[in-house]
Amino acid sequence: MSFSVAFFHMEKFESFRGRFLRYNGGEEHVFHGLDPDRWSYFEALSILKEEFKYDGAMKLWWKLKRGWMIGI
Repeated sequence: MSFSVAFFHMEKFESFRGRFLRYNGGEEHVFHGLDPDRWSYFEALSILKEEFKYDGAMKLWWKLKRGWMIGI
């Protein structure tokens, strides 16, 4: 079983209708076929460094489709 993850970058999240967050501007990149047994914070950093060439400080948040946003 695999899953997909979306990375949003180059802009910011903002409040939408007072309750929700949405990403305003920037880019969204979706990666499919990820292995849940190997997925980790370090796997996410690896994707950011390899695919987007980020090498500085980064902030990561994650959210299940119907869950709350969590910062790590």
